[in-house]
Amino acid sequence: MNPAEKKPSVGRIVMYVPPEGDVPERHNGAEILPAIVVRTWPDSSYQNDEINLKVFTDGDSDTWRTSVPHSSDKEPNSWHWPEIK
Repeated sequence: MNPAEKKPSVGRIVMYVPPEGDVPERHNGAEILPAIVVRTWPDSSYQNDEINLKVFTDGDSDTWRTSVPHSSDKEPNSWHWPEIK
């Protein structure tokens, strides 16, 4: 399957880019954080594959983010698929 055709589903791991101005100490300075998808909506609901996430930090301040849009360009406050290395 072409990565552009993948759709997020509950339980999948994605990568989250914190918004500008987020306190880096909360996540030990990481610029991109792992997150698990906790909610999705039907294709017709949102334009940019918005999803709800439980974001995992390198510390004790895990957080919940709602209606986070997809961005292949890794824009602030967005999610993207993990890179395959």
